[in-house]
Amino acid sequence: MSGWIIDRIDFIDNKTCEFCNRPLKTNIAYILIRDGIEVPAGPHCSHKNAKNPGERIPDFTKASLDIPDDDENGPGSGGGSGGGKGKHPRPAGYYEIEYLRLRAEKLIDFRDAIFPKLSDVYAKYKATGLDDGDIGYLDGLIKKVSAEKPLLSPKNLQICYAYSFWLQRYLDRKGKNDFISSILSQLKAKMRLSEAQLAAANKCFETIGRIPRLDTKAFL
Repeated sequence: MSGWIIDRIDFIDNKTCEFCNRPLKTNIAYILIRDGIEVPAGPHCSHKNAKNPGERIPDFTKASLDIPDDDENGPGSGGGSGGGKGKHPRPAGYYEIEYLRLRAEKLIDFRDAIFPKLSDVYAKYKATGLDDGDIGYLDGLIKKVSAEKPLLSPKNLQICYAYSFWLQRYLDRKGKNDFISSILSQLKAKMRLSEAQLAAANKCFETIGRIPRLDTKAFL
């Protein structure tokens, strides 16, 4: 059996499926890992080649309207975002681990994303896995920030990650743009953008293909 493990659903940039070499046109893919090596794949190939097909995995693309390309059967026919939504129950700690990894891996350069206690929990997750006490701590943290600091809520952080990806992708493809660079820096510092800023970003995005329009009311 293949040693590949489906690790997450994530954004990618202009890549092809590792197994069938078809372009992953939505720039969203299943990320598989083996011996420390990561490769992107569409839903069909990931489920065919991994040893954990159907397992509910962290999805860091929830703020995107796109879903992973199915490399053989057309977009979405492999189950869509979430690794087969509705077919497999989420394992205990699914939401908590997704939130932990979002803050400790994906938003590491965002202000206030990580702090010492959370860094310790993440280190334990990587080294030995989390116990019930750790999951309880993360559950309490999610509830606390959602009530008291909504900018750090799972929903807002998913938006921050998605929008930072697309803003950075624009810069990578078009080169220097002072406005896009400035709002990307602001997003990382304040974890929100205004409706006017997002509308202006969408105007810039019109000049480049395969970048979705941002929801101007995402942070309202």
